[in-house]
Amino acid sequence: MIKYILSICLIFLMALLYPFVTYAQSTHEITYDFNFYINKTSDLDVELDISLKNLRADLYINEFSLTFPNNFNSDNLRAQSESGEPIPFIINKYQVNTKVTFNFPEPEGGRNSETHIKLFYSQKGVFSDKGAVAEAILPLLIPKEGTTINVALHLPVDFDRKISLSKPIPSAVEFNTIKWDGVKAKTIVALFGEAQHYKLKLTYGITNNERKKTIQYIALPPETLYQNITMESLIPPPHSVLLDEDGNYLAGYELKPEESKEIVFKGYAKVFARPQESKFVFFRTLFESQKKYLLSEQPYWKLDSLINQKPLKDLVSASDIYTYVVNSLTYYRDRFDDDPNRFGAKKALQNPEKAVCMEFTDLFIALGREKGFYSREVQGYGYSEKQSIRPQSLTGDILHSWPEYYDAQKQIWVPLDPTWEDTSGIDYFFGFDVNHIAFVIHGKYSQSPLPAGFYITSKDRNVDVSITNIVPKERKLIVIKADLPDRLEKGKKYSFPIYATNLGNTFQYDINILIKSNSIKTNTSVINIDILAPYETKVIQLDIVPQSKQDTTDTLQFMLDGGSLYSKQFVLTEGKRGPFYFNIAFGLFSIIILSFIALKFIKK
Repeated sequence: MIKYILSICLIFLMALLYPFVTYAQSTHEITYDFNFYINKTSDLDVELDISLKNLRADLYINEFSLTFPNNFNSDNLRAQSESGEPIPFIINKYQVNTKVTFNFPEPEGGRNSETHIKLFYSQKGVFSDKGAVAEAILPLLIPKEGTTINVALHLPVDFDRKISLSKPIPSAVEFNTIKWDGVKAKTIVALFGEAQHYKLKLTYGITNNERKKTIQYIALPPETLYQNITMESLIPPPHSVLLDEDGNYLAGYELKPEESKEIVFKGYAKVFARPQESKFVFFRTLFESQKKYLLSEQPYWKLDSLINQKPLKDLVSASDIYTYVVNSLTYYRDRFDDDPNRFGAKKALQNPEKAVCMEFTDLFIALGREKGFYSREVQGYGYSEKQSIRPQSLTGDILHSWPEYYDAQKQIWVPLDPTWEDTSGIDYFFGFDVNHIAFVIHGKYSQSPLPAGFYITSKDRNVDVSITNIVPKERKLIVIKADLPDRLEKGKKYSFPIYATNLGNTFQYDINILIKSNSIKTNTSVINIDILAPYETKVIQLDIVPQSKQDTTDTLQFMLDGGSLYSKQFVLTEGKRGPFYFNIAFGLFSIIILSFIALKFIKK
């Protein structure tokens, strides 16, 4: 029987750091065993064992090809056979890729025959160990029918950090080796460390172009389920501070006509790999007040009649929407040279090849709200040391945007990044990272407030973000002020505003201020403040009634965590009693007069 020699070309395409494999599905079973080794640099050393099992008797393998794009950065690729013999190869560089072809002069054939290839190369720039977190990105293959992908990550013996997040979940962790069997993902990400610390310096410029005095607000980095903020300084100090309905941290500055101010915020952001359970109650309560607008259309979050077209009308889950956005849009790196304007969801669908992070985000939110999923946008800083994998693409000072949706079952906000999944192959639906620093939240409005980086200043760079080993110390300082009188009349009701201000450097949650007194009755014994941001003041209306019948003095104390925040001593008076005694005297006088008249009448 004449056997035909078929050249089977396996394409190993690293599309933005992950390879893509094509093959005749029913002719071979292929197993890929990846072994990644962390070394002293940002590179990962890779050993890839490829086993091709022949399922047909009339097939041979005499050629094997690997195709890499231009951003594949490895200059030490080598290959060998199962016996250790070097396999010669030819490298051809093209405009869009680099192709490496291996030839087998004496191919093996026959049913169930196996060909084994061992590849050695370094994957550059995919391991980072900075600050409190180490991250390994493991580029794999796009899974196809008939392939099995197994992966092992080998950690150095002295590597003492525990894995905190893995996408997907490992099959086993054995000493210094982490294993994933039967992987279906394009790329694996392993995170070591619970949270990353960033040092921030943000510069804002504001100008009053009106002819009257105004107050203008800037957006400082807010707190979220995944982010804590510690303020180092805010110069100059704000006129006022407030948290808006979305939880944005706004600092107000009073400006005279035609006056300009430059404000500098210095501080730290601690970004967590998982949501903080300590904040669940606050953000769940806040969400209840936000629901009324989180499904509404906004200028960039509407699709009009496009929502009735297939496959949009068939999308059911948040996962369906996310997958559709990733598969429908393509990141366009030269977009801002062509058109810097924000497209919005509808135009993004009409121009799917020209999307940046704004379009990925807007399309997810528009679809999510149409399908009944509470959704919003977060704009901020995506920390990235490799722009080809995780680009920053907002205009302004190199910012990034990503969507969040509210998981009704878990009752938490879930951040996603369809942009970075498109550019990296990393799963950003079933797990996030510690590289996203929130500057503003857009839930009620799609355009405001503006994030840091969008305020014109005299500086060349207005957003400085860097990983730091500094863990800032928390300074708690709640101050109570009240304009209370020195004297109180017993039995009389008084109503006073009480001012609680956070002069510390961190957000404070669930503050319970105890009110103590011997005999002064108040409308509440505990003042509860759900949240108080640095520099923020909240006003509480307090009603008091002095009730002591014997005491001539009493003290009202405001206590927090066993310490006194404020105390006021009062002189308690009986009040103005003249009318009372006059009535008694008048009554006695009347009785005496009437008695005298009656007595004279009897005598007569």
